[in-house]
Amino acid sequence: MSRVVKSKRPVTRIFKDYKKYLSKAKGYIRDLTNTVQRIIGLTEELQSVGDDAQLANIDLQNILQQQQQAMQMMTQISKDLNETSMAVIRE
Repeated sequence: MSRVVKSKRPVTRIFKDYKKYLSKAKGYIRDLTNTVQRIIGLTEELQSVGDDAQLANIDLQNILQQQQQAMQMMTQISKDLNETSMAVIRE
């Protein structure tokens, strides 16, 4: 069996309070929706930054590889010059 609880407040006051709380709830829901949308936007931005960082990392690896190849070539040239100079000195 259900119990009927009688309120000591008049019905009009109950509806006014209900409307006030409903209005506040709508405001909270609107704020929550805006917050969720902001989080989604920031998440997408973060993903984009991560993708950009990965591309930058690949570019950096390519540059370092080119630098290493240039250094190896200069080392080989230096060795060849040294061998040529020593050969000239020996003759």
